[in-house]
Amino acid sequence: MLLSVGEGRYEIELRVYPIGSERLFVITSAKEGHIGAVTIREKTGLQSIGRQGHRDDVVSERVAEMLHAGLGEDITVVCGIHIDHATKEEIALLVANAQQCAIQYMEENHE
Repeated sequence: MLLSVGEGRYEIELRVYPIGSERLFVITSAKEGHIGAVTIREKTGLQSIGRQGHRDDVVSERVAEMLHAGLGEDITVVCGIHIDHATKEEIALLVANAQQCAIQYMEENHE
């Protein structure tokens, strides 16, 4: 499944991969993605690992928390969003777009 929110350099894509009874969520820039962070959210807590010099864990953690609360299951999120020289306002827009992708997914797939 693929969802996207935003336009141009602010477009964020969310891909969902079922793996057994679990789901892997991948959040990237539509134009230029990478692997910047991985977050696992389980009943017992949250764990993240991020690449040095990247801040993708901010998005992966927020989205993992949202999905865990909304779906009631353990969640793994891989995130890589890239924009050269992004301002604070641009970063806020990218985070909001990633969160909106998660909201759309939950609205369409909540049992």
